[in-house]
Amino acid sequence: MWQGQLNLAKSTDVTKVVVAHRGGVELRTAEITVAVYAQSNGVRYIDSARSVRHTFDMFGTADVDHIVDIERLRSSKSMYVIDGCLCVRVFVRPATFYTGHA
Repeated sequence: MWQGQLNLAKSTDVTKVVVAHRGGVELRTAEITVAVYAQSNGVRYIDSARSVRHTFDMFGTADVDHIVDIERLRSSKSMYVIDGCLCVRVFVRPATFYTGHA
């Protein structure tokens, strides 16, 4: 089972996504990609993407820090706020499907 959470920490000015693995199928290593959408002139696009490779414990978590620039997110005309929402997609690819090199 997977669970995700977006944290906007005012005290540290860090944006991060936390991906949690809560048991079930045993997982060792996974590639986690966080894609952040923006919109300009009515066109929605992926503005940034961050990938990390993480080895989980049976009930572990992985953090992907600094997913967007906090000042650009807080701007009154932020390109990240689309229809009142921050659009983020998180992709988790377990090592059994991972084709990259170690």
